[in-house]
Amino acid sequence: MSSLTISVPNCSVSLQWSLNSLGQSPCQVAGYLGAVCTNGSSTLVSITNTTDMYTGPSVPTNCTCSTVYYSALSACSSCQGAEYVIWMEWSKTCNVTYNASYPNPVPPETAIPHWAFQSYSQDYGASFNIELAQAQGDLPESTFTSEPNAATSSSSTSKNTELGAKVVGGVIGTLALLVMLNWLGLWLQRRKWRAEELKQAETSSISDTIPYGPPATDNPRQLRPPSTNRAEWAELQRRTEELVQSIVRGL
Repeated sequence: MSSLTISVPNCSVSLQWSLNSLGQSPCQVAGYLGAVCTNGSSTLVSITNTTDMYTGPSVPTNCTCSTVYYSALSACSSCQGAEYVIWMEWSKTCNVTYNASYPNPVPPETAIPHWAFQSYSQDYGASFNIELAQAQGDLPESTFTSEPNAATSSSSTSKNTELGAKVVGGVIGTLALLVMLNWLGLWLQRRKWRAEELKQAETSSISDTIPYGPPATDNPRQLRPPSTNRAEWAELQRRTEELVQSIVRGL
């Protein structure tokens, strides 16, 4: 949890639309956003002359080089009755800029209004648009998000791991059962084919001893030759291997 300290001016012009859900002025929002990059402390001087304005950072940070900070500070200048510099002038000392984004976690002391996320083009004259900001309003805001509790995260991970192990175990068990059933079916079919081949061999032997018996091709119970059985056996083996491979790929 952060602890930020800010010193910012009060608004002399009422910009009710610019307040966030915490009732903070754009000067307070800008102060908190800037303090993230300056060791938890930020000071904004008051503008006493309406011809004055906040200039770009002499020591740029990723906070002050964000358009979100620039928009909040521009609104802060406006609520003091002053003008504000254009974006290109503000960001001229920045090596990297962050357009329509704030590159750090939002501090818990504030909430960034929706209007602060204006996007700026690379055109030289691009600057904060107060009419657009007023039309966009406060919501939805960007707020602080707490880190998940370590114990809760660890418990959740453990439960997910246990569930995953059960699922994998069930799939592997099902796979083993399917393989066993397929091989059992193949073994029984092979025994049947073997018995038929032996019976066919005996029938052929008997017909060879009967000189006037009917031709083998006229026997309605004649079986397929062993070569056909072996081909079907090989085909069933191939299909079984494909089944196993497809199940393994699905794990």
